[in-house]
Formats: sequence, structure tokens, C-alpha cells
Amino acid sequence: MTFERTRGRTPRSRSWAPREGVRIIVLLGFFLVLAPALARAQVSDSLVLKWTAPSDPGEGAVSRYDVRFATAPITSANFDSAVVIPSQAPGAPGTVEHAVVRGFSPGHSYWFAIRSADLAGNWSALSNVVRWDYPLAAAPPAAPSGLAAGMPSGGGLPLHWTPGAEPGLAGYHVWRTLDPAAAWSSLGGGLVHDTAFVDTDLPAGVSRLWYAVSAVDLVGNESARSAALAIVLRSPNVSLPPAVELAQNTPNPFVISTSIRYALPKRAVVSLVVYSVRGERVATLAQGVQEPGYHVAVLDAGRLADGVYFYRLEVEGVVRLRKVILLR
Repeated sequence: MTFERTRGRTPRSRSWAPREGVRIIVLLGFFLVLAPALARAQVSDSLVLKWTAPSDPGEGAVSRYDVRFATAPITSANFDSAVVIPSQAPGAPGTVEHAVVRGFSPGHSYWFAIRSADLAGNWSALSNVVRWDYPLAAAPPAAPSGLAAGMPSGGGLPLHWTPGAEPGLAGYHVWRTLDPAAAWSSLGGGLVHDTAFVDTDLPAGVSRLWYAVSAVDLVGNESARSAALAIVLRSPNVSLPPAVELAQNTPNPFVISTSIRYALPKRAVVSLVVYSVRGERVATLAQGVQEPGYHVAVLDAGRLADGVYFYRLEVEGVVRLRKVILLR
């Protein structure tokens, strides 16, 4: 009994009669032919099961098949509780039969087995049991996007980002550095299972930090780091801004992401929103109460189309508006 992933010699079938004289067909050579691998196996795929039609001594072809699969090893005792796979009517002895099975999810294991019945309704013993491990793709997930930060406070620096589109993600790594050209350090002591993180261990005496996030799938493949987010920390020697300020984004035009800096003279409710030329809201970069000081938000190109956009800062009735150009 063999398990062949692609091509191979079709095993022969064999029949025998037990002592009671009831004819039971035993299937040999049940094997799998896998569907082509996906470029990014984060979705369900299908496979093809193949076996050779056995013969029923004295009668010729068998009458029907019972093909099943389960997510645990199949035995004679639990075969009836496995999931039924629809199959075609048996062909002539020696015919290579097949059944197409769909709806499998990557990162799981599946077991398959089959029985056949003769014309009198007698069922064969269980065939060889085949196991198939559906792996996740070797390709890493896409880098996270939309990394942004709130204002540093006594509780630390809050970060958040857009969740990855792949369903097979295990979590994220949050990275920090004092110099984007130097080494990065991973924060949190392991994977972050949410799309938010608070850096509670801000280094003393530092005026600027850079952050990035990477995604990790269920088999350990890690994405590239996201675009770096620069954070300017408030220093005791730096005075607060005298008024609400909204700087021109840099770079502009931009290709992947651009930084938008703004300043608050006091603690206030802030709204920083990006609009298309039609007036449609396409991104919200800041929303809620923020502390006084200098802030940085990042606009990620993501799924935005090339063109002109406007970002609008509103702070307790004070409105500032600037234009940004996305050009890839």
C-alpha cells in the first residue's frame, strides 16, 4: 500500500473470501495526487484521490464505494464517523477511479480511507489509510501597514496598525531602534497577538525613536518590516507649540508611505482624516484625545489609487488642511 503524491505505477487490487464464505473485496493501492501548490497557501485548495477498481470474484465489478476523510487517523472502529466523499459509480476491474475533494485549509492534517461493496451488499475491509499534511506556503506574509502612534504618556507609547489580510497569521513582532540605519530590537518578549501595543519601557534621555512591525504566520514565516514610523518624544527643554500646527507631509509626492507632523499647544480632542478629491474619507490617522506637543502620523499608500488627496486636522474647532500626492 503506497501513498504517491504525483505519478506512479497503479497498484493492483486483490480479492479474497473469509472462512464464512462471504466474498469481501479488499482495496489496495489507495493513493493521493495533490493539486498544484499555491503561491500563497492561505486559502483552501483541493486534491484528487485515486485508486484501482477491484474485482468481485464470480461477479466482476463491485457495486459501490464508500470514501471518507477525517482530521484524525481513520480506523475500522471510527470509519463510519468520518466525512463522506461523493464518488462515482465503480468502473470495470482495473479501472483507475478518482474523486475530487475540496475545502481543505492549510496548516492541517487529513486522513483518507475507502471501502467497497460487492453486488450482494457485503463490504470490504478498510483500505490502506492515507495521510495528507496541507502545509502553509513557504512564502512569507505581506508586511503590515498603517503603523501609527499616540502621544507618549506615563503609561508608555501606544502603537497600532492595520491587521494583515492573511487568515493564517500567528501574530506580530514590534521593533524599535534609536537609529533606522542601526540594529532593531524586538519588543514585548514574543509575538503580539493583537494589532495594538504599548511600549512601556521608553529609554530615558532620547528625543527620537523609530518603530516598525512584522507579521508571522502559523509555520514561522516572517514578513519584511513595515515602513518605519518616526516618533519625536517631548523633551523637558523643548517648549510647547504656541498654536495648532499642521506641517506639509514628507515626502511629497510619496510612493509607499509619508509622514504627517502636527503640533498641539494643549491637551485636546484631535481628528486627522484623509479625503479624496471627491470628498470621500479614505483614511483616519488620528481620532481622540491627545497630549500637548509634537506628533507624527503615517499615511500608508495601501490600496489607495494614484492621485491627489487632502488631509484635514481638526482640533476643537481649529481646522488645518493640506494637499498630498500619491505617485507610484
